[in-house]
Amino acid sequence: MAVGLSASKVWTRTPLGAQCARPGLAATAVATEAALEPKQVSYLLSKLMPVAASKKLAELRAEGLETNAIHYNVVITACTKTGAWIHALDTLSEMTALSIERSQTSYNSAINAFEQGGPWTMAVELISAMVRDAVAPDDRTFCAAMAICGKSAAWMASLDLLHSMRSSLVEVTCFSLSAVVSACGRGQAWAQALQVLGDMMGVNG
Repeated sequence: MAVGLSASKVWTRTPLGAQCARPGLAATAVATEAALEPKQVSYLLSKLMPVAASKKLAELRAEGLETNAIHYNVVITACTKTGAWIHALDTLSEMTALSIERSQTSYNSAINAFEQGGPWTMAVELISAMVRDAVAPDDRTFCAAMAICGKSAAWMASLDLLHSMRSSLVEVTCFSLSAVVSACGRGQAWAQALQVLGDMMGVNG
């Protein structure tokens, strides 16, 4: 799908959207959209770019659609595909403003949106926000944050995350340890990299 494709064009390409676009049915298109099943809404949003997906969701909400966390998670997931980390944060904030519970999926997807160039400090801060929201980070949470730290050679932050992972009783896997080794390597922290490699051998053993 082209980046510049509008929400209306994507909508008319869906089965229900094409039906609404037929002659004589345009006047009922908005009402039909508002009557969509949750899975249909999620499907529609998944076909849009982040900003267009948020706009369409706002339109449907204005027409009486009851939105939920799944819909917003789809929007945040779209942000991971384009590295739209600012929009991912905005969507998380909107969920709070609408009293929509932010889940582990919400936060994990938002952190993944930083992988294409977002500041590692804010990605790490999202883990703290999870804890404040009483949402438990999992291995995917830490691995994603460690990988983002690695791209910026923030090896000390990756080691801190590894410590937090262990203190939170989250299972440490080869994937997480590999992310820390990568961060240490980029930061030329060779002694720390060797120590973590030793941990990896213990996991594999």
